[in-house]
Amino acid sequence: MSVEPHAATSSFTARGGSSMIPSAWNPGRHVFGIGAIMLGASGLAWGDFAMFWYPVQDWMPFRQALAYLAGTAFLAGGLAVQWRRTTPAGLLTLAVLYLLAALLWMPRMINYPHLFGVWSGFAQQFCLTVAALMMYAALAPSYSTRTARAVLIGRVLFGLCIVSFGIAHFTAVPQTSAMVPTWFPFSQRFWALATGWAMLLAGLALMSGIMATLAAWLLTALLMSFGVLIWMPKIFNAPNQHIPWGGTGVTLACAGAAWMVAEVLTNHAALDTSRHTH
Repeated sequence: MSVEPHAATSSFTARGGSSMIPSAWNPGRHVFGIGAIMLGASGLAWGDFAMFWYPVQDWMPFRQALAYLAGTAFLAGGLAVQWRRTTPAGLLTLAVLYLLAALLWMPRMINYPHLFGVWSGFAQQFCLTVAALMMYAALAPSYSTRTARAVLIGRVLFGLCIVSFGIAHFTAVPQTSAMVPTWFPFSQRFWALATGWAMLLAGLALMSGIMATLAAWLLTALLMSFGVLIWMPKIFNAPNQHIPWGGTGVTLACAGAAWMVAEVLTNHAALDTSRHTH
């Protein structure tokens, strides 16, 4: 998917500055919101957290009440980003929720620092916060140095998270291979390693700024394929289990996050071009 420069700049405001994101439909935030809606709805349906991604311990006081509260908040935030007028509030809500989810991994990171999976668990939630804040900054009514700095910092942090995803594939090859459908061509191990390299390279491109926009679009396609080909079929196979719904929600949220980053970087580049040619 590509965004033509004239389309990206067609609705920029002209009074002293320009919004980085045009008022047209932005698919990334909608996919991001759908992921949150699935997390919220499944949390409310089961009255629990999807423990594989949100390690809220059983001893937590008022745990079930917190699960319902979190589910409601995710649902509200996901719905809010579906409408442009309420998108900023929805993005901030989800940024806070995913940051809190990332912090849930801190005890495991402290107690088991040698296990890379706990670091990747943190990064998976933190990248969603980063992407939400990048889009929030890009929706500012005027382009500024502060906005450009936010995009730069966000790009590097998001890329670092993606690098961790790639490394996680290499440190858990058997587990990752087991998730690959058996009908895929080549071996399951091949796809576990290939997608690990793809995410590692995409993350490095985002961190360095070298072909970062292309990397973000390719990463979006990869994560969307994870959601459609790997996680959604699990819902049909086990619709009464929480994990498939939670996994699909998290994966779509990550795909939407990458999509939003790609949109921001695309429009950032188009805006820079426009500003230098006028």
